[in-house]
Amino acid sequence: MDEKKFELKRRFAGGKKPSMKRRSSMHDYHAQRFYMITLAVRDRCPVLGRLVYGVSAHEDAHIELSEMGQAVADEWAGISHYYPQVGVIAG
Repeated sequence: MDEKKFELKRRFAGGKKPSMKRRSSMHDYHAQRFYMITLAVRDRCPVLGRLVYGVSAHEDAHIELSEMGQAVADEWAGISHYYPQVGVIAG
């Protein structure tokens, strides 16, 4: 998207929100794309879960979700319900 087209669209979108400051004016965010999303909590406290190491060599390490982590995972899985145009590939 060129700068002129971006400025025309921006007039109808209102002011730039703080979360949009890192967005490029040269990228078309409306096009179909894959996006990788990372969640981080304040001070990186492990409130969403914890890493559990396998007890034996045959057991892989995995994330054990806390109650809050499970709530986030449930909401994440339901994104397509609220926004049908968005597909979640992995959670």
